Amino acid sequence: MAGRGLIVGAFRPLAERFETPPYYYLGLVALVAALFWGVILAYRSWEEATEELDPASDDEILEALRRARRDGELDDPEFERARLVVERRKHGDGGRA
Repeated sequence: MAGRGLIVGAFRPLAERFETPPYYYLGLVALVAALFWGVILAYRSWEEATEELDPASDDEILEALRRARRDGELDDPEFERARLVVERRKHGDGGRA
């Protein structure tokens, strides 16, 4: 054990000559802050990517179909077929035509 104290004692003047400058700690703080911010951004991105979207209700689908018919994008037979599919799905028939 006495020999170990001599080795540590021999390096003590070397350690005292190389004190850590203050800007070292500023860089370390900036690195930790950047890492923390990166984790927050990654979590937000993951949350947004895995978010479940609410499906449109049957009433919303029917309203969109009515608008499409009014705007001329659907003719009357197409609208009736689509409306029947939505109505059947609404009543639990599975929506098969």
